[in-house]
Amino acid sequence: MRSLKLAKDLRVLLLIPLLVLALHPFFGFPGIAPVMDAGYLLCLIYLVLAYPWLKPKGSSRPSAFEWYLLSVIILPPLWVGLCAYREFGQPVLYGMLAVRALSSIAAVLFLGRALRSGFFTLDDVETSLLVLVWGLSFLYIVVEGIFHVPSARPPIELATQESKFLPDVPVFGFFYYSFRGFRQRRLRDYLLAVALLGFAFAFQTGSARVLTLALAFAFLFFVWRWAKLKRLLILLPQLLLGTALLLSAWYFVMPASFAERVQGFGDAFGVALTGQPGKESSANARIVEVLFAAPQIAKHPMIGNGQISNQWGGGSDEVLPVHFYAADIGLMGVVYQYGLAGLILFSCQYWFALRAAWRCPAAATSPLLDATKGYLLYSALLSIGESVFVFYASTTLFFVALLRAIADDTSSGTGGKSPACLHATQGLVAEAGGGRMWRVT
Repeated sequence: MRSLKLAKDLRVLLLIPLLVLALHPFFGFPGIAPVMDAGYLLCLIYLVLAYPWLKPKGSSRPSAFEWYLLSVIILPPLWVGLCAYREFGQPVLYGMLAVRALSSIAAVLFLGRALRSGFFTLDDVETSLLVLVWGLSFLYIVVEGIFHVPSARPPIELATQESKFLPDVPVFGFFYYSFRGFRQRRLRDYLLAVALLGFAFAFQTGSARVLTLALAFAFLFFVWRWAKLKRLLILLPQLLLGTALLLSAWYFVMPASFAERVQGFGDAFGVALTGQPGKESSANARIVEVLFAAPQIAKHPMIGNGQISNQWGGGSDEVLPVHFYAADIGLMGVVYQYGLAGLILFSCQYWFALRAAWRCPAAATSPLLDATKGYLLYSALLSIGESVFVFYASTTLFFVALLRAIADDTSSGTGGKSPACLHATQGLVAEAGGGRMWRVT
């Protein structure tokens, strides 16, 4: 048992850098850019030198999903480079390098093959994700506690970009513990979910309003799907009471922050409904970006306008007449950069996710499966306003690949190595320490 435990620990340690590469939790953090570029280079080396030759046993050619991942790695950089050259005169190579983060999708390809070959198991992935969830949260506390700098910004500027964590990892943790608390009716899990919800908002770099709506809708949708009417009638008042208590605590502890956030919500929705500038600066900036993007989209609706590299001509702030960041305006930004064809290409990932969800037996359930579904619905909703499925494509594709691996595990019925999903008809056994559910045959 000791040797098996050591082997599992080593597998988890090997998975951590792979997850960091795919999920970009430190994207934009000071000094991380050269490290991530080295990771992108390793991904390209794997894609060219190893991927075509190292195949799982019994697999003679790539699956449809693997062909899709390859197309997302290869086509958009060429697309962006050529379109930016046509529209702005930027050399093609600069445009391709501007979206080099897409090469990290190769990490998703590697993980999928490693799971199919048995090198990693779903249990390894689950453990690694939880280590990353709490490790990032602890790191944030350390950075805040030592440096006393808002938004986890160290006092020494190591990069020109604003330093930040991305919220996707704690968001996954929120769904993991909140859904586990719902399934097993455990207060401890709900409290852990609330803590991770706080970290998600502390990490968030986009619109807190969009994040709030996407999280709330995704959580409530699955609770509504899984709960019977009697439990819903009991649970909904409890959720309302819990939300009221949290908001009250926020108001009494940080009244200025609470008032500012409420005012910001009202101003932002006023700007969205009327289309007129208001007091909310980020919403006003988005109006300017929409007004700039609209005529450009009309010129090239199918193939887009490409992306300006920060390494060419002083970056987009110098080349374009306004400050413009495509991700700020959601799906409209995707059409501006990639055109309708690009929007369709990136959207296809959710078709693969739906197919995987349909293949999971209705009685199959586990915290990992539930959290993966919750995150994917959240990402789809968030993408309406922030397009994470395009601008952080490796993150959403990682969870699509994970859902496919879980579906393969549950539909095959083998499940010996991956205790992630269960069939209720086979019986359930709860692990005493962590409450993880195991398949019993």
